[in-house]
Amino acid sequence: VTRATVLALAKREGVPMEEDVFPMSQLAKVEAGFLTSSIRELQSISRLDSRELHSRECDEISLLQKAYAEEVAAHE
Repeated sequence: VTRATVLALAKREGVPMEEDVFPMSQLAKVEAGFLTSSIRELQSISRLDSRELHSRECDEISLLQKAYAEEVAAHE
């Protein structure tokens, strides 16, 4: 449910998304990312292996976190 909600919010907000299975060699090029789960909701990823990511500074991830929080609050 969380992933589907975030994907719908990304589409609504015009945030480009790519959902796929990525090999580690391709993940080595990632600058930012997030994961979704029912417990963590939308969690930015700060490290991938030993490499620091810039997810917390990513405007698109911040926008999705805010939109998700608003969506959850609207249904409480």
